[in-house]
Amino acid sequence: MRHFLILARDGYFQLTNSGKRIIQTYIFVSVLLTGLDGLALFLVSRMLLISRNENLNANDVKLLSAFVLGVVFLFIGRSVLATLVTWFSMREFAKQEVEFGQRRLNQLYSASLETRLGFKLSDYFTAVDRGPKSLIQGYLLSVATAVAEFFSGIVILGVLAFLQPFTAILAAIFFVSIAFFNTSYFQQHKKERVMSCSRVEMQPMSC
Repeated sequence: MRHFLILARDGYFQLTNSGKRIIQTYIFVSVLLTGLDGLALFLVSRMLLISRNENLNANDVKLLSAFVLGVVFLFIGRSVLATLVTWFSMREFAKQEVEFGQRRLNQLYSASLETRLGFKLSDYFTAVDRGPKSLIQGYLLSVATAVAEFFSGIVILGVLAFLQPFTAILAAIFFVSIAFFNTSYFQQHKKERVMSCSRVEMQPMSC
């Protein structure tokens, strides 16, 4: 796990300020979307609770109408927000790949002639194209998603702990189990790539 954290830290600091901001925004909006989904589910549960009453009065009907409008508004709002954050994130990540690849290419050009003669064409392609793409969209984006899901889980468990403590305990056990198995699988299949990508110095075969 230490190697994954080191790679995430080094990769994050390889980004420009705009890249760092978009990563932070992506995490924040992902957690916010979870909160909006939770609020919509809460409104739906309130609607179901009210609709069970056989003797609905005018106030109940107005309240149900308000809840329906609220759910529709939340659904549209979260869809628009998710689309916007995905669009801007992917566009910024693509820019970061280009800038990072350009820096790697400049490092290759500034290397000694003896070092460059030892490189193959595939080495240049790996350093300039495959490496930056794997690091930014293949790894940093996955880390950002994992962080967002972690905080989203905390939000969900917090709400469940307030409403249904027993359900919150079961959900916590489930999430911890899933996290453990995912981490074990991830470590087993990605350790070699992480070890190579963690070299922040100019090494074209690093990713």
